[in-house]
Amino acid sequence: MNECGYPGLSIERFVSYARYSKEGMNPLSIDDQINVCRGFARSRGWVEVGVYSDAAFSGAGADRKGYQDLLREASSPNCPFTVVLIDDTSRASRDLEEPIRLHKLLSFNRIRLIAISQGIDSQSRQSKVLFTVHGLVDELYLEELSLKTHRGLASRAMKGL
Repeated sequence: MNECGYPGLSIERFVSYARYSKEGMNPLSIDDQINVCRGFARSRGWVEVGVYSDAAFSGAGADRKGYQDLLREASSPNCPFTVVLIDDTSRASRDLEEPIRLHKLLSFNRIRLIAISQGIDSQSRQSKVLFTVHGLVDELYLEELSLKTHRGLASRAMKGL
């Protein structure tokens, strides 16, 4: 593959993206996600050219520095990678529109997007549907979590806590 993913160069060059949502969550989660990506790539003989991450940032929005740096680099004419690896679609976003936008941007630039845990590869004909479905599930999870958190807080308030 060449700079933008065209056939020709034998070894894929990959980057990983990882994030966790809140302060107080395990900061090692990013390392764990990156290790999953590295193991996946290593088994295929791919070369790592970068890591993008965001610590303690919700996936509800796209205004995360590491994520925006990834998008900017993927859109550049001298993009150094041919594959973006994520452990799970929810690591990229928990907003339905964002995984669709990411899929389109990377596809336009001939860069593969692989969600390892779900087995989704943008080279697959069904990848757009799968990224959309998982994006919806990821967004609904965030909404459900918000409702449960609000319910728990309301219950504590009613008890005078």
